Amino acid sequence: MSRFSLSVVIPAYNEKARLPKTLDLLLDFFRDPAFDAEIVVADDGSADETFAIAERYSRDWPMIRALTLKEHMGKGGALALGVQAARKDWILLYDADAAIPIVELRDFIQAVGSGFELLIGSRDVRGSSFVVRQHWLRKRLSRVFTLFRKVLVGLEEIQDTQCGFKLIRTALAKKIFSNLTTVGFLYDVEILARAKILGASILELGVQWEHVPESKVSVRRELPHILRQLWQIRSALKRFKKEQNAAASAT
Repeated sequence: MSRFSLSVVIPAYNEKARLPKTLDLLLDFFRDPAFDAEIVVADDGSADETFAIAERYSRDWPMIRALTLKEHMGKGGALALGVQAARKDWILLYDADAAIPIVELRDFIQAVGSGFELLIGSRDVRGSSFVVRQHWLRKRLSRVFTLFRKVLVGLEEIQDTQCGFKLIRTALAKKIFSNLTTVGFLYDVEILARAKILGASILELGVQWEHVPESKVSVRRELPHILRQLWQIRSALKRFKKEQNAAASAT
C-alpha cells in the first residue's frame, strides 16, 4: 500500500509560545510509516521568535521547512506562501494552536478514497464535538457572520467555512491560492468559493475542537471590517468566474 503524500502547511504569526508544542505533536504523529509527510511553517512576518523557532526545528528535522514573509500580511497571505511551496500530493491546512487533534486526519484520508478533492473540518455538522466551548457571545457573533456570508457570497451548503483544518489536493490548492485577493483571516471564504467555481468535489466533516482563548481575531471588534471584506470577496469572485469562463472558452 502506498504512503499518503502530505504537506502540512501551518500559518504562524507571533506563535513562539504555541508552535513548539504543535510541531512536537506533529513530529510524533508522522512517525507512522503510512505517511510521506512534510511540515511547512509559513511565518506571517512575526515580530517575535516564531521564525527562528521554525528554522531551529528545520535544522533538526529534515521533514520541516521554515518560510517567512518579509512583512505581516495576514493568515491568507502566509498560507498562500506555504501552499505554493508544498511538494506533496495533498495539503493539510493546520492552525498553529492545534485546536483540532491531528488524529482527525485519519477520517479525512478515508474520505479521500470516495473521490473528494477538498475536505473541510466543521464545528457545526453531525460528528463534531467540543472539548472547551466558545464564549456564548463569540458563538452568536459567528452566527451573524455566517448569515452575512451566505447572503453576500453564497456557499449555503457549507456550515463552517472558518475551521482551520482543511485537506486539499495540492493541484487544486495551488490554483485556488494563486493571486488570492483575501490575505486576512477571511481567506477561507474566498478559497472555498473559488473551489466551487472550479467544480471541485467538497465534503464537510465534523471534528473535535477545543476553543483556544488566545485567538487573535475578535469577531465583535472586526464585524464592520468583515462585512466590507465579504463585499470585496463577492466582487473578486465575479472576476475569478469570468476569468475561468474565458479560459474555458479559449481551449
